[in-house]
Amino acid sequence: LAEGEALAMLQRIAAATGAQRIAIDAALCGDGRCAVVGPDRRALYMDGNHLSMAGARLLSDRALRPLVRAGD
Repeated sequence: LAEGEALAMLQRIAAATGAQRIAIDAALCGDGRCAVVGPDRRALYMDGNHLSMAGARLLSDRALRPLVRAGD
């Protein structure tokens, strides 16, 4: 699947099941560009598709932690 098709499919599944889709692109990308290096100058990806530990931490801080706080 192309990226747009996959995202549309995930959105349909979320709508049909009541699940919340977490848009990680908003956490890692902005201004039409996606960062490859974090604020601490560490690589965010270990290859073309997989986050490094630094990337996973950044994603957790920006996208997942606010969801956990909202559930409190």
